Amino acid sequence: MYLGEPHHVGDGLTVVEDLCGLSRVEGCLHPVPKPGPCPGTRRTGGLRRAARKVTAKPKTTRTAKGPAYTGPSVTVSPEDRHRMDEYKRLRDAENDPTLRGDELTRVRADFDKAKAALSPKMRARAVQEYRIGNAAKQHRTGEPDTAEQAQAKMQAELQRMFAGKRIATRVTAEGLAGILRDGRFKTQHETGYSGLAGAYVPDERAKAEELLFGIPETGFDDTRRPYYGYVMVNGDTPPADDAMLNAYGPVQVVFKDGVRDRTTAMIGDSLNDFDRAKPSPVNAPEHWSFKPTRLRPGDYDHDPAGEDFRNGEYAEAQIHDGVTVGDVAEVVFPQAPEQSLRDALDQKGIPWRVAPAQRR
Repeated sequence: MYLGEPHHVGDGLTVVEDLCGLSRVEGCLHPVPKPGPCPGTRRTGGLRRAARKVTAKPKTTRTAKGPAYTGPSVTVSPEDRHRMDEYKRLRDAENDPTLRGDELTRVRADFDKAKAALSPKMRARAVQEYRIGNAAKQHRTGEPDTAEQAQAKMQAELQRMFAGKRIATRVTAEGLAGILRDGRFKTQHETGYSGLAGAYVPDERAKAEELLFGIPETGFDDTRRPYYGYVMVNGDTPPADDAMLNAYGPVQVVFKDGVRDRTTAMIGDSLNDFDRAKPSPVNAPEHWSFKPTRLRPGDYDHDPAGEDFRNGEYAEAQIHDGVTVGDVAEVVFPQAPEQSLRDALDQKGIPWRVAPAQRR
């Protein structure tokens, strides 16, 4: 998946494309800036598929010592970028309804060659780029609106949605007690389970994290993998009818604003919606994080308070490089917690309050 235009700086040199649209040459001494935040939730829609995959697999341990995580980046060589662009061009041509006979046969043969020239991972990125690009094209409002103008509208809407919004996650009271004891939030790869039944798919998620963020599928320190949550596009009070968030627990943990600097986000689920959107920094969102296929052509309004969005969407966030209790700004309970949990929060100096969920 392509996360910014690469620069061809010479034969044999590799270009790193990061989520901020910046690039560096492998081996350069200049560090890649850290991305923006994102704790996550999962949509219930893909869980049957996820559950089937998990039942036959034992827990996989991927924890390994490695270098400090410097931010999500995907390594794409100039040669691979050229092959990916050629793949997408020929796929467009193959789908041209005006092609007939020998010309169509020739294009299909060229497309098969372009496909075979890509490694499986680069092919997956090319397919994702192509599908996201098509989704954006479908949201043109008509002439003289262009695909570029449609993308600009989607990007502007995301910037409006994410601007100044805090990042949060949902947990149970028992889960919060464990986090306070450990001093940090553990990733799914560490705990061996998900807060949502059937959503524990470590192998599938590790593959997605490599394609999305350049994190090695194996041999990477699990404590530094993304921690998933959401952007609080609906405000500070947890809505009572938000089924997707409620499935992870009734307790809302809100993070400090500084977490945004290393958080990425997108509309939808980064695993289930892989071919319709991909994350970008929450502080500088790109159009490809909009996921336009949820809406009617020409409709760019992801209204967080609207019924369609509330019943089937959320803004997933991914916080990178680990999350500790020091990152917590406050905890919001739907009802008063037990005394032991109050004491643990007070001991850590973490503010908490009770705010009954509001129905919209």
